Amino acid sequence: MRTDIQAADSVGPQVEEMKDVRKAVLDKAQTDFRAAMEKARLELKDALEGSDDGE
Repeated sequence: MRTDIQAADSVGPQVEEMKDVRKAVLDKAQTDFRAAMEKARLELKDALEGSDDGE
């Protein structure tokens, strides 16, 4: 019974650590996505301006 209580007490810090890791991963993914979208937007803009041949 005591080992069960000790195991349950250690869950809280593990959850907090996993929450922090999840937040960091999501923040990085969002930053990477925004950078990729901006790069794609600029490339598309350049491609469309370059293909402007009077049509």
